[in-house]
Amino acid sequence: MKIGLVTKIDKDFMLIMTDTMTIERIKIKDNISVGQRVEYGVRDIYKGFRISSAKKLVALMVAVLVLLTSFVSFASRGDEDNVYASISIDINPSLEFDINKDMIVTTVRTFNNDADELSLDELVGLTIEEALSYVLIEAQAKGYMDQASKILVASTIYSNDEDKVQVQVDQFLSKHVDKYEFMYISQQETEKKVDKNKKQSIGRTYVEELTDEEKASESTVEELFVLISTEEEETDSVQSYQKEEVQDRTEEITDKVEEIKEEVQDKVEEKQEEAQEKVEEAQDKAEEAQDKTEEIKDEVQDKVEETQDEAQEKVEEAQDNAEEVKGEVQDKVEETQDEAQVKSEEAQDKTEEVKGEVQDKGEETQEEVQDKPQEVKEEVMNKAPEDIEVTPEKPVENNEQSQEKVVKEEKVVNDQKSTKF
Repeated sequence: MKIGLVTKIDKDFMLIMTDTMTIERIKIKDNISVGQRVEYGVRDIYKGFRISSAKKLVALMVAVLVLLTSFVSFASRGDEDNVYASISIDINPSLEFDINKDMIVTTVRTFNNDADELSLDELVGLTIEEALSYVLIEAQAKGYMDQASKILVASTIYSNDEDKVQVQVDQFLSKHVDKYEFMYISQQETEKKVDKNKKQSIGRTYVEELTDEEKASESTVEELFVLISTEEEETDSVQSYQKEEVQDRTEEITDKVEEIKEEVQDKVEEKQEEAQEKVEEAQDKAEEAQDKTEEIKDEVQDKVEETQDEAQEKVEEAQDNAEEVKGEVQDKVEETQDEAQVKSEEAQDKTEEVKGEVQDKGEETQEEVQDKPQEVKEEVMNKAPEDIEVTPEKPVENNEQSQEKVVKEEKVVNDQKSTKF
């Protein structure tokens, strides 16, 4: 099984760059996007469709037409406002491409027939390292590297930050410095001057400016190296990449990367500490709020219990008062009943006493009435007739009438007692 980086996904196949910098086409896989690494085997290799001889001729004509129009297609891609840098490579094929701020190729331009022979339609969408490696692989496939051993790479950066470009170029050069000798020329421009109609690469233009040699466009890469090496004055824009130098630069870059990592780590730890402090502060505030909540809860609970106790006390006090009033009323009722009983008994006694008196009076009166006629008779008999004054005789009350009178008087007394109570 092999592992490679997905550089492009077409309708029928995916373009894979292996760790050995070879390009292969494999069958489409699900849930795969550009930039992912995939594992594949022999059965995954995309072989296309077999066609007849007549169809092959038509396909060949179409391929030639596409190749002739590729330069126009590449030149029309991209937007100058989005160009972060331009990179050129001269082997003997001479070409260059524009990249955006994400270090992705957006536009490709070729400057000689050798470059036109390369299959460059896969470059757009690749990173700087991937694009340079792809060009080198294509040049190897076309046989341009059989005799060439020197490669010129150049860049124009339209930004103050050239580190991102430098890192990717160094990664490419360090992978191939064992086989080839490189010369890298870099320059910064404050104003974007992307000339889509120019006739030669950035590298050849730089050599002309450095050496005052107007025939750089017609020179081979070997000759360009000689022109640069004969310059008496050294310039920071030109870097020679041989194996020992690349190793030194690789170590320097590694140290720089480690330094950046340490700075980043320090920043991360600092941010983590700040975040931890904020978390602890938030936790403290949360605990404080929780304590306050518990305190308020306890206060409310105490108040509720106090109110309940007060209410219970008032209920008990009211019950006691009610019992006391009830007792007083009961005592008053009993006292009143006792008084009424006493008065009733007194009235009864009085009634009996009056009744006795009336009875005695009646009997006495009856006796007087019985004795009166005899006395009157005797008195009359003793007087002379002339002295007798005839008086109308009063009707004598009999016993029944006397008894009825006593009952009436008793009734009057009882009615008076009842009215009094």
